[in-house]
Amino acid sequence: MGRHWDVAGVQQCGCTALANIAGGEAGGDNRVAVADCGGLHAILKAVQSFPQDETVLRSAYQALRALGYNPTQELERAQQSHEEEEEQEELGEDDDMSENGEEG
Repeated sequence: MGRHWDVAGVQQCGCTALANIAGGEAGGDNRVAVADCGGLHAILKAVQSFPQDETVLRSAYQALRALGYNPTQELERAQQSHEEEEEQEELGEDDDMSENGEEG
């Protein structure tokens, strides 16, 4: 997942794989291993990278549930972070335009 943050299909498959590992027969041991190896970060990064991609969001939701998290809360937090980043980028563009004497 880490090498292909810009590919939705890779993120979707990665989240599904993490969900399957965390929800497997070993249960709690696998959940801890996935979390310790950065699985939670990878899932949230996938959501931040593709906040409008329904397949990525579904797989991320499944993975978070398998890890024992409340996906709704985590996904809302990730989407809010993404929206804030977009707003900051837009504000930066508006500032650039006003410095150049252009109207935005």
